[in-house]
Amino acid sequence: MERSLRALRIPTARLCVRTLSLADLDALHALARQSSITDPPPGWATSHEHCTAWLDRHVTQLDHFSPAAPTLFLAICLPDGELIGWLGIRPRPSAHLAMPELLYALAPAHRGKGYTSEAIRGATRWFFAQGPVPALMALVKEPDTPSRRVALASGFAPRGHAVCDEGGRFELFVLERPAAVLTLEPVLDEDATALSALLVRVAEHEARHWLDGESPFIPDHHLPAMHRFHRRTGDYRKIVFDGMLAGVVLVSSSGREHARIELLYLDPAHQGLGLGGQVLKRIEEEYPQVHTWSLDTTRHSARNLPFYQRHGYVVTGEDEDEYYLVKHLPGAAGLREGCDFRATNLRGADFNEVDLSQASISNSGMADTCIRNAGLQRLLVTNCNVSDATFGNSRLDGLALHHVSLGGARIDHCHLGWAGERKPLTVHASDLGGSHIVGCNLRDVRIEGCDTAGLIIDGVPLAALQAAYRALHG
Repeated sequence: MERSLRALRIPTARLCVRTLSLADLDALHALARQSSITDPPPGWATSHEHCTAWLDRHVTQLDHFSPAAPTLFLAICLPDGELIGWLGIRPRPSAHLAMPELLYALAPAHRGKGYTSEAIRGATRWFFAQGPVPALMALVKEPDTPSRRVALASGFAPRGHAVCDEGGRFELFVLERPAAVLTLEPVLDEDATALSALLVRVAEHEARHWLDGESPFIPDHHLPAMHRFHRRTGDYRKIVFDGMLAGVVLVSSSGREHARIELLYLDPAHQGLGLGGQVLKRIEEEYPQVHTWSLDTTRHSARNLPFYQRHGYVVTGEDEDEYYLVKHLPGAAGLREGCDFRATNLRGADFNEVDLSQASISNSGMADTCIRNAGLQRLLVTNCNVSDATFGNSRLDGLALHHVSLGGARIDHCHLGWAGERKPLTVHASDLGGSHIVGCNLRDVRIEGCDTAGLIIDGVPLAALQAAYRALHG
């Protein structure tokens, strides 16, 4: 099945391997003109006009990529975006071997650092994940020792020689399709930047294909801090396929009969390969005690709902934006009804699909209680010890804090409204002495009738600013 690869990005430890664009013309032309680049792409010429025509033709072909008959050239780039080389996969009928050929080149200034083999390993892992091609070949003209060394370092094995109708005799190296391996690995704090970039690619893909250009609602997905928060509050895993970061899945669980898939996203380059179903199956295997799974998914994607329904989920509710889904495995308990609880020990209880609206809880110990995915509108908490509580990824619009102690409280990456509806924050008659406000949007903030002794703004005491203002304006 053909698909577009214009947005393809393959991150490696030190590089980004990506599809070429017309903006790469000058960098690619400069690379091709270097005398040490001796095996250019087919039909290549070093004139600017020929390079322009080749690149234009190749970029157009990106919209019709077929892994069964692949022709693809990729840029090898440093993290700052500098294009330092290229690699390509193409048929070579003249070799009379039923496998595509891998080509590669790197600017001399960047050789000897393992960049080429790193890029090839990342690109070939991605390529084999796309379709049925059983092997790739690399042809090395003797005595090209550096190219031979790159082929071996990239996992290619020597297979004698091949004779091409043009070019004559080459050393033949073959990389066979590896057995695909999918793993779920714990997210680490140092993964946060890569996961932010992955979710940005997901959001751009969703906007382009399903949402008429509108970005999907994935709260703060572009902020590394959100991914670090997820790993503290749930079972947050990287989906790794053949050694490449392919997606993320976040599970919240009471540790008892119920668990919830908070999010499941795959990089666009790894969608359509059956990985989502494998992840769902793997997660269920890792939580054998769970009999009821829940999640919600957007109504705006034509494929999401059928995907989850194929894997046993049923719709239990919906609104204008979301479907709410549940999957009951064998052993799931039926709905139970109750009334009053007095002098009852519920330590460690697991409440799921419980209607607690208008409930009254008093004189009760609730230390270490975990509340997830619950409607708490108009919740009243008074005369309670809520020290060290965490409110995350939640809607607190209209929250009122009256006569509370906020010693040591942290407010990180918070917004003034839900889905773009801004409602200014009001802080009244509160002790904020010694507080530290960093990196915040304080546009149009008004401070009135406050004790500002010692207040410092970007290293300048407010008293000095006020004195300078009075001196200037008399």
